Amino acid sequence: LFLLFRLAQVCSARPGPGVALGFQKELVHKAKRIQETLPFGDLNVSELAMNLGVNRTTLYKAFKAETGGSPQQYVDHLRLVRAKELLEWSGLTVATVATRVGFDDSKYFTRWFKSRTCVPPGKWRKGT
Repeated sequence: LFLLFRLAQVCSARPGPGVALGFQKELVHKAKRIQETLPFGDLNVSELAMNLGVNRTTLYKAFKAETGGSPQQYVDHLRLVRAKELLEWSGLTVATVATRVGFDDSKYFTRWFKSRTCVPPGKWRKGT
């Protein structure tokens, strides 16, 4: 049955709504698990989809249906949570925190962090 479902998916056939919803939920669960275990920046959305055996559009639609957001938004959420943890609990520099959460450019990280928290990382650290 699994192989038949997989064949239908590959051929772009539309399975029934119950099967599709179960598939979407499982796909998003697997994608989240992969994203949570890999270092940030090691896997882009296209590679993630390929590793899961689906195309990028299928993964995007599944995430949108299950979470209301995109796979990249989930990665950004994980990055922000991790950055806040590192800023709060470590003595690492902002540049090192940026690298640890997948940013090559600490200035870009600072702008990215501020756009999500309304406070630059250094000031956020002092406020916690």
